[in-house]
Amino acid sequence: MATRGAKPKPTELHVVQGTFRPGRHEEQAQNEPKPDGQLEKPKYLKGRAGRVWDRIAPKLDWLTEVDSDMLALWCGLQAEHESNLKDMPSSRISQMRTLAAELGLTASGRARIGASGKPKTVDPTSKFF
Repeated sequence: MATRGAKPKPTELHVVQGTFRPGRHEEQAQNEPKPDGQLEKPKYLKGRAGRVWDRIAPKLDWLTEVDSDMLALWCGLQAEHESNLKDMPSSRISQMRTLAAELGLTASGRARIGASGKPKTVDPTSKFF
């Protein structure tokens, strides 16, 4: 069964934008998953797709470990695009654009999810404290 209407806005985004209303968003906030962890390059991602990952992933500070496979899929599509500029089917380009928007790789996608677009600054000691 397909859902209708706009996708629900994450609670965190409501809070940041000042639109969080406890009576309306409280239940959603309690049931919303809160993934953490950093992106992890899948072992199967090799060649051109792996190089796309290496170039793009460090800049995506809003993505977490659970987004790794979707980003890997986008990297594969981007690698295909780079090697087949003239012959890539429009359906594959459409898949690539949809994934890019979902992951916040486009300007409108970043605006929708409230992504910062700033490079990650990782404290190597943070996992110990």
